[in-house]
Amino acid sequence: MQALAEAGQTLSGFSPQVRELLSVTPGAGGKVVLRLVDELPGYRLVPIGGPGMTPVQEVPGRGEATVRMVLEQTTAGWRIGDAVVEQ
Repeated sequence: MQALAEAGQTLSGFSPQVRELLSVTPGAGGKVVLRLVDELPGYRLVPIGGPGMTPVQEVPGRGEATVRMVLEQTTAGWRIGDAVVEQ
């Protein structure tokens, strides 16, 4: 998200859907590692300033995939620290 903001862009229509939770494992430093199946519909990269502006790029969706996700507890709540699609 930081790289997008630095490029003057944001996401529009980005809405991953969790289809199945496969496992939850405690990690180091209070982190939690999830293995899950998710699906990612298509979305757009748009200039910061509003979703009504012309998209910079249309990003196609992908079907279901198994993902390893690391959640980190912060003062603002749980945040995604890392997420990788397993091959």
